[in-house]
Amino acid sequence: MLSAGACAGSGLCGCPRQSGRRAGSTRGVDEAVALLRHALTLRPDHPEAHNNLGNALKAQGHLAAAVACFRQALHLRPDYDEAQYNLGNVLRAQGDLEAAVDCFRQALVLRPDFADAHVNLGNTLAEQRRLDEAMACYRHAIALQPDQPDAHFNLGIVLLTCGDLMAGWREYEWRWRMPHMRAACRDMSKPQWYGEAAEGRTLLIHAEQGFGDTLQFCRYVRLAAERGLRVILQVPQPLVRLLRGVAGVELAGVELVVACGGDPPPFDLHCPMLSLPLVFGTTLATIPQGAAYLHADPRQVEGGRRGWAGCRVVPCAWAWCGPGTRVPIHPLWRRLIADAHWRPIGWRRCSMYPAWIGSACKRPGPHRRRSSG
Repeated sequence: MLSAGACAGSGLCGCPRQSGRRAGSTRGVDEAVALLRHALTLRPDHPEAHNNLGNALKAQGHLAAAVACFRQALHLRPDYDEAQYNLGNVLRAQGDLEAAVDCFRQALVLRPDFADAHVNLGNTLAEQRRLDEAMACYRHAIALQPDQPDAHFNLGIVLLTCGDLMAGWREYEWRWRMPHMRAACRDMSKPQWYGEAAEGRTLLIHAEQGFGDTLQFCRYVRLAAERGLRVILQVPQPLVRLLRGVAGVELAGVELVVACGGDPPPFDLHCPMLSLPLVFGTTLATIPQGAAYLHADPRQVEGGRRGWAGCRVVPCAWAWCGPGTRVPIHPLWRRLIADAHWRPIGWRRCSMYPAWIGSACKRPGPHRRRSSG
């Protein structure tokens, strides 16, 4: 028979100890829960077992039960910094942000060099739109662990939100070290372009995230072409037809638009599309703007106009991802933009509906229809 300590230790193999880490499989988490429950029948006063059971239950989605485990661990060991941290993570997941802040702060009283606690305190403060405080937390974490990707990446998001684009895009380059970006990271045989002189050479600019990112940041392609580079644009297949129109009408110097998924034509340099703002030193005053750079097929525009003629309320759909999206929107981005004030242009009344495209996109939960007029 396994001892209580052995059961508690075995349970660690199947459950995450810190925010952002995932168990290897549902089966592994289930086994961890069983081992930890057995450990607690043998040693109900074992704080580590309560803490680890809380992590496993959180991985299963049983948040209330996880909270109870972490609180019991803290009852048994009031100075248990990791249990305070884990309790903060679950309270944050439940939406109790103020209580989560208190837990992270208490964890840092117990262990001031707890870099992950500084990061998740920053994340929680950012969700409360306490952005200056959040930035201070991320910078403290970076001072403790200079190679901490979460701290750099989340600092970048907050800096961009605050309008400090130069610093924000520099930190945003840490995205390639983030787990949610691994699917988009490509092993290129040619060097990345960082803005150096390269007139006459062929530059592959490739989409890296969702449709919306591609449509927003393709505006930078013109700037590369103006530097004398021959540009190949690689985008998700559903956008090829639209952006071929862009290349032909507005973006002189863009030689070819090709679909992601296949081998592109030969090129000398490459650049991920969301690195272009950093390459061009973008500030709020220098964001490329001016004439419209996306143009729908005039025949389809006319057909749509006839179809909606006489409608008093126009249904519009929004989606966080689609079949061409390999990277989900980061939770901190989602929360920071969720309360943005925007109004459809050109319609007197518009009803908004959440939408999903393809099996890879998680369907949203219950929602309220939003109308604006």
